[in-house]
Amino acid sequence: GRSPAGSVRPGCRRKAGCGDTGRRLRRNAGAIRPGPPGADDGSVRDWAVPSPGTLFVGLLAGIVGMAYFVYGKRQQRAVFLLAGVGLCVYPYLVSGATLLVVVGLLLAAAPFLLRQ
Repeated sequence: GRSPAGSVRPGCRRKAGCGDTGRRLRRNAGAIRPGPPGADDGSVRDWAVPSPGTLFVGLLAGIVGMAYFVYGKRQQRAVFLLAGVGLCVYPYLVSGATLLVVVGLLLAAAPFLLRQ
């Protein structure tokens, strides 16, 4: 059952999650919480959710990048290693589906174009 207001449950000496903290959290549940740094009004995020196509291209780039990285590390080929790191990181830095695909194709082709 519920404990009386302000009382502490047996075996609970003012630890986190004990006492009346649940009521305080419920009381403030409807309050507007500040958003991430840089948000316009403090309650709404100022970035958009990526489309499923963009997420898929980013996932594919990460898989290919991981394969390039492992291959480059095992074969001691720096171009594959760096291209792998680039393929894993660039989806976080590039916005827009077209640019995402173009940069991904360039990074994926770089080890073959830069053969010595």
